[in-house]
Amino acid sequence: MTSSRIDDPFEESRVAEVRLDRSPLAVVLFQIRFPGPVTRIEHAILSGDLADALSADYPFAERQEVVEFVFQPGHMPAQKSTNSTALALSDASQQWTLSIARDSLSLTTTAYKDRDDLLARAEGIFEALARVAQPPAVSRVGLRYINRIVDTKLVQRLCENAGVAEPIRQQQLFSLTHGAIQSTLTELQYAWSEGQKLQARWGLLPAGQSIANPLEPLPNQSWLLDIDAYHEARFEFSTETVVMQLKTLSEKAYRFFRWFFTPEALPEFGAAE
Repeated sequence: MTSSRIDDPFEESRVAEVRLDRSPLAVVLFQIRFPGPVTRIEHAILSGDLADALSADYPFAERQEVVEFVFQPGHMPAQKSTNSTALALSDASQQWTLSIARDSLSLTTTAYKDRDDLLARAEGIFEALARVAQPPAVSRVGLRYINRIVDTKLVQRLCENAGVAEPIRQQQLFSLTHGAIQSTLTELQYAWSEGQKLQARWGLLPAGQSIANPLEPLPNQSWLLDIDAYHEARFEFSTETVVMQLKTLSEKAYRFFRWFFTPEALPEFGAAE
């Protein structure tokens, strides 16, 4: 299999997905936020209507009280009840977890298959939400791909063998070949003219540290590439519109991934030869 080299990570054209049997992708999650608390969503949570509407795909459900933490200088963070309830659901495998509150909805998985599967799941969730609660508008859509490589020597080899984009290589080699360096995270932020944005972080993560649930901390140092694509703009809620937003964000995030890891890296991740 021949994979094309990506010269510009932010170009608009779509990149065909390549199946990776040993993908570094550890966690995928998306979140949509509403402009404010949606009363109909909270009513659907309390009545059980929302859990029922999603029960075919997410049979495990639990209602949880939403708690806020109040931070004040010189004091320990204090818990404060919001008098609202969230809904936590999971599928039969418990590898897909769905969290719904009156102002947001998020889906997290450690069993990502491909973009089409994710978008199909999103479509089913939004259709169920529309049937029982119909939020009027969305203010933010975000999609995050967290890649983690446990063997940091693999990242070093990729850098040495042109498996990582040229602008990234030397910085990563410096960090990876100096054993006393415990942590180095580089952050990049980019904005497209259409309003979408991308934030990426990559580098060494120290032992015992994680950056997101359900990514468990590891006893040893690891390496990560965290790609967060999002769009902050208010628009009327509809299943079709939100799914299209997620599709666009996914394509932009994947293009960045394929720029970051060149065709030379893909066989290491299990791409077909």
